[in-house]
Amino acid sequence: RSRVRPALLASIGSLLLVSACNQAPDERENGAVPSSEPASTATMHAVQTLPVEEQRALAFQAAFGGEESPTVEINDAQLRYSPGRLVWIGDRAVLLSPGENLDKCHACTGALAIHYLEPAGEGLRVTGSWPALAQGSGYGEPPSDWSLSGEFAQYPVLVEEGGYTAQGCTSGGVTLTELRPERPIQSGPVPTIYSNQSGFGADNGAEIDGEIVNIEKGVSFDVTYSGSRDFTESWVRRGETWQLRGGERGVPVC
Repeated sequence: RSRVRPALLASIGSLLLVSACNQAPDERENGAVPSSEPASTATMHAVQTLPVEEQRALAFQAAFGGEESPTVEINDAQLRYSPGRLVWIGDRAVLLSPGENLDKCHACTGALAIHYLEPAGEGLRVTGSWPALAQGSGYGEPPSDWSLSGEFAQYPVLVEEGGYTAQGCTSGGVTLTELRPERPIQSGPVPTIYSNQSGFGADNGAEIDGEIVNIEKGVSFDVTYSGSRDFTESWVRRGETWQLRGGERGVPVC
């Protein structure tokens, strides 16, 4: 029985993202997630034979123009990026880089940049860039609870948990971003937590926790909810994304 157990978002009245499964150690980074297009040793580019940290440094240099602590303006916000994780999908490299929003306001979010690269000369060159596709938490923080999974789809899926608390109400969920060879495809967020201690609304006092279970790779998965209400919702693969069956979710939103 496959399952993904989301971390609970606690501390009502403040925003909190818990870190459960961030980056893997360098020595596991290039082999942690199964790829449907593995590169054979005979066809590997020279850059793929370098130590992981050297590959990541080359990728980060290509992605951000050689700056050590690059700052990028996105929608009037200044995000400062640092090297995160590098994975290969066949002969395509994917760099994931946490970005901190220099404005630390409550509603100011960081991000996780996604860059696609390919071998070129003695290094790598960028073929696609999504500097803020994976949104972080407030107070300027990038996503802190993310991992790569081979359970959901043919290609690795970035599984990112996030949430927000304001005035005593917390909503949270999981966003799934499949790292397909041509571009990342995002689905969700899939609601996994609701906690309303605000004293307002019809759902005041409600506590609902969700857990992703019964993953059928490339087809569907379920989310079982417990707490104030017990029920199950199903997400099915339609085209390139997962969508909630029926379209109407039973989890409230703050």
